[in-house]
Amino acid sequence: MIRKISFTILLLFANLLLNGQNKKADSLISILQAHSTIDTVRVNLMNRVALELVLTNPEAALNYSLESSELSDSLGYQKGKANSIKITGRYFREKFDYNLALDYYKRALNIYQNIGDKKGICFCRSDMAYVYLQMGNYPKAIEFFYDSRNIALEFNDKRHVIECLQMMGVIYQMQGNYPKSTEDLQNALLIAEEINDRNFMADIYTNLGIVYMKQNNNLLAIESYQKAQTIYEERKNNKKLGSLYNNLGKIYEDENNHSKAEELYSRALKIEELEENKFGKMLSLNNFGSLLKKQNKYTAALDYYDQSLLLSKETGSKNIMSETYLKMAEIYFDMGKLDNALEFTEKSLSIANVMGILEHQKIGYGQLSKIHSAKNNFKKAYESHILFKKLNDSIFNEQNIKEAVSLEYRYKYEKEKQKQELERYEEDIIKAEQQKRIKLILYSTIAGLILLAILLLGALYSYFDKRKTNIELIKQKKEIEKKSNELITSNATKDKLFSIIVNDLQDPFNNITNLSSLMARETAELDPDVLSDFLKSIHKSANFANELLGNLTEWAKSQTNKLEAESDRTTIKNIFILANDSIERIANNKEITLNFSFDKNIDLYVDKNMINTVLRNLITNAVKYSYRGGSVNVNAVFNDNEVIISVTDYGVGIDKERVSKLFQITEKIASPGTENEQGAGLGLLLCREFIERLGGKISAQSEIGKGSKFCFTLPERYLS
Repeated sequence: MIRKISFTILLLFANLLLNGQNKKADSLISILQAHSTIDTVRVNLMNRVALELVLTNPEAALNYSLESSELSDSLGYQKGKANSIKITGRYFREKFDYNLALDYYKRALNIYQNIGDKKGICFCRSDMAYVYLQMGNYPKAIEFFYDSRNIALEFNDKRHVIECLQMMGVIYQMQGNYPKSTEDLQNALLIAEEINDRNFMADIYTNLGIVYMKQNNNLLAIESYQKAQTIYEERKNNKKLGSLYNNLGKIYEDENNHSKAEELYSRALKIEELEENKFGKMLSLNNFGSLLKKQNKYTAALDYYDQSLLLSKETGSKNIMSETYLKMAEIYFDMGKLDNALEFTEKSLSIANVMGILEHQKIGYGQLSKIHSAKNNFKKAYESHILFKKLNDSIFNEQNIKEAVSLEYRYKYEKEKQKQELERYEEDIIKAEQQKRIKLILYSTIAGLILLAILLLGALYSYFDKRKTNIELIKQKKEIEKKSNELITSNATKDKLFSIIVNDLQDPFNNITNLSSLMARETAELDPDVLSDFLKSIHKSANFANELLGNLTEWAKSQTNKLEAESDRTTIKNIFILANDSIERIANNKEITLNFSFDKNIDLYVDKNMINTVLRNLITNAVKYSYRGGSVNVNAVFNDNEVIISVTDYGVGIDKERVSKLFQITEKIASPGTENEQGAGLGLLLCREFIERLGGKISAQSEIGKGSKFCFTLPERYLS
């Protein structure tokens, strides 16, 4: 059965701006005609008009964007230039000329990066993600949506964060990675509920329904669809209702309830015709064709596919055209009309090969193999089967689904960025070492001056107060000894700390230096697998050093009283979302599932950065000492007028003797993780420092072989 680039995506996003667009464009054109001055205002107006027309009158939109680009050049207006180029890219995207669209998007992105326009970078990368999605390049689409989401988080555009998460969930669903799809869609739903955006909520429920349906969980699918239906009916969103009826019909079709499926497809088709929604109508027609094919009503099915094919040609929807050709070819094959089946399969492949639609290529070559075999042309059948097997093995098998994104980063993104990142790491390390030496000298000088001052004061006090009793002298002596001991202890603590840091940093830095030097000298001779192992080792060492330096910076601030709690209103939900974003990639790399739960959404007035630092360190440790494929539970409860947050793993565990020393600066208790991840133990010291500064308590429980549980509390005064 053919797996689609979902029509739901087209309905959710391709036609989202059509309603009332011409009226808005007409209004903007009137303003533009009244503004005859050649300035940046005119550039921006032309770009707005082009953006409004790009779906309804693309040729006019192209003219406006090109004129805006020329005017921007004459004015030296770089942002206007980038915007006009991006709109031109959108024009070619709507024309299905994806390679040309990407060229324009890349030119726009380069300008946005040069002028430091984060919003421009964010939205340009998401536009490129849509192009990669339509081309069937799922890993690249996920990469660009992920980057766009991270940039949107920086300027708190929650609606764009929702859109990116939702699209990532849709792509994972199309790849068959249902757990990751569900995770991203549910995270999007949490944010949509937080900002009470019911349109987004309905779209997410629809996509969750598709995920459940793909997993044959029809009860959950119907429940999600019904939630979406309630909102669509409430908002009178007929376009989305048509799509929803099609999805519900698919469930009943799969359950062989053909009469119910036909009823829902008919309702959907009626809505699409009333709304003049050609994309939705194509979906309904194809669904009718699929239903009739299952009933062996081949002639009637071909009639519906013919209607869909005419619409796809009219709208220029080449991906739908390619899919329809494949469906028609299947029917002709079942009817024994092998020449027709061959003709339509080759038509589909000619489109899929140009557009890079890998799924259609795979199915097409598989179909060609069957057709040639039936025609006794076994040579061509074998050649087609080889192409089918190559596409199936390299792109869509279960193992590559899990590894596709990591391979993309490893062999393309990381290869391009590796040299620059190593240079930045080396610079950061040198600066950190210099700062550490300066601080060490400063701390030693201050400690010496304090000790000298105390001794001097003691001597002066003794000189002017000889007549005091021996009891008072003994008391003063004890006072001096106590302060001296505190200073000695303080210096010993700092010496111990810097010893830990120097010893733990030395190995990763040596590893990075030695391996990068070896790679620079012997790159040509190194086996690719050895080179890959070297890169993994360098990356692991750099991550460990970066984590240690980050914790050191936070600890140094706390010790010099430069770190002050800056309370702000937030919720347990928001804190958990922030922590999940920080740790998500680390956990995914180790296939660790992060589970966040809380009794109720507790409102807080607290320094969320401090809490996030504590959670980040505790969850990172939990992942580090968990076995691959395990899970980590993060829980929050309200008990006895305080909030208790716990992080539980089921990994290697810690013996009782080491548990008692976990939060002591004078003890070195760090040990390698389950996959030899390194640690210095500084993170737990930082956790204790922050929690005690906030007036809370932190503790640990563990048992060898059963895992560990770390808990910390927040006093009642932080509840808002």
